[in-house]
Amino acid sequence: MPCAEALEVRGYVQSLHNRMYLFPGLPLFNQVPVINPTFIADASKLRAVGWPAHETEWYRHMGLISPKHVLLATHYPMDAGWKVAFLGADGVQHEYDFVSQVAVVNPQGQPTDLLLCTLATEVPVATGVVPFRVLNLAGESAYQNSPLLVCGSAVSAGTAVVDGFTTLVNDPGFDTTRYLYFDYNGSLPGPVGQCNYTGGDSGAPTWVMVSGEPALVGVNSGRDPLPGGAFRNYASFVPAYLTELDGMMEAEGYHVRRFYPEATSVVDGVAADGVVRRLKAGEVKISVENTGAAVAHNVSVRLTFSDAPTGVSGSGWVCEAESATVWRCRRGGLAGLGELLASWVALPDEEAVTVGVVRTFDGGVEATSEAAVSLLESYGSWIGDEEMDGYGADADGDGVSNLLEYAGGGDPQVASMDSTVGLGLLPEWQVVDGEWEVSYVRRVDAAARGISAVLEFSGDLDGWTEVAPPGLTSRVGAPVGGYEVVTASGPLGPGALFVRLRVSLSE
Repeated sequence: MPCAEALEVRGYVQSLHNRMYLFPGLPLFNQVPVINPTFIADASKLRAVGWPAHETEWYRHMGLISPKHVLLATHYPMDAGWKVAFLGADGVQHEYDFVSQVAVVNPQGQPTDLLLCTLATEVPVATGVVPFRVLNLAGESAYQNSPLLVCGSAVSAGTAVVDGFTTLVNDPGFDTTRYLYFDYNGSLPGPVGQCNYTGGDSGAPTWVMVSGEPALVGVNSGRDPLPGGAFRNYASFVPAYLTELDGMMEAEGYHVRRFYPEATSVVDGVAADGVVRRLKAGEVKISVENTGAAVAHNVSVRLTFSDAPTGVSGSGWVCEAESATVWRCRRGGLAGLGELLASWVALPDEEAVTVGVVRTFDGGVEATSEAAVSLLESYGSWIGDEEMDGYGADADGDGVSNLLEYAGGGDPQVASMDSTVGLGLLPEWQVVDGEWEVSYVRRVDAAARGISAVLEFSGDLDGWTEVAPPGLTSRVGAPVGGYEVVTASGPLGPGALFVRLRVSLSE
């Protein structure tokens, strides 16, 4: 099967069959093309047709199917060092390096004449270059007799009709590929615009126009002669390889964009991942869940944080920072739950971190939400002044260490033996009705803050134990302004008994 070359168009008229004018070929390679307003279709919707930014290979064309992926013909690859160019809506030619090109395999694992090229960077949405969607109908018969818009080399384009589908036999390099085909006979009358492959057309895209929108169905491959001077033109049938393409694109966070995505639903939520404290390391979990039966394709979340995270990541996601406080995460497909973690080396000294979520996926309506994740106070945020942050320090000179003030509700910058709600900061010992009694103040949320207050006992001050003496009882008083008094008591014994309060902090 000879490779496709320059497109032959019946009744060719430049004003109808050229997508652009001033294309970067002869006489000047560096000309900037412009959209042809009288083209047979809306050429502004075909900006995702790219070409090599190359002095001799400029005439070749290829279609963008994700912001980072282009389809070509395997038998007609690009050379290392080439760039792919697109005409943006700003009238500027935008160029991109490519990093790899790999043949798509068929279900038998054989390479086909469909080649997936990965660009080094995304083609930004702001350029107005929108990747093509692939027409996904129920089966091949649904495509039969569909009118085609066929892109050729050097900005030429023509029309055809899907005449059928085939897999070639004993045609090395081409017999592993599922093709759609259309026939052409230049010796017989036919409609103006009807086309036939010739040199240089391989790799260019072919679409079915649906309500004025281009829906990709093929990548030009080659042709065979038929009796009577006719030719059969073959295009690799892209819808036959959706699963394979999805798998190849997934590492970059993309799937093929279906023209008719299956209906599904996606929800999101934001919550702390474990305990999150001010000025401490912590993580916030953003859950994105597909609650429908179909796979959600090209899921994207744009996250806006009130305080810049150190990083955002998640299994199956590709995450990139747009700014210090704005991150965009994407994934090719989502079935079930997908989680993201935003992490901080030190969370802000604020009551909460807010996370705004803008969520999209193919076929879905953009949804926005915002959630606040409360941050627990930490020792560092409580004390405030780094010069007095030592646990054992006593900057105000009141005889109560910083840690005891934190545990009991004191003010480390005010010399006072009482807490901010009037309760004593130091443990109190007394004998009541023949029993010893020790009481101390603790925060109601001591456990959440990581504060531990434990009584220890000794008979000789030489060794201490948390094992209580016989008959010990304890009780907790009613809370006062977020604090409570814990009282432990027991019968007096014949020997000495020493009691101390050990306060520790684990954040």
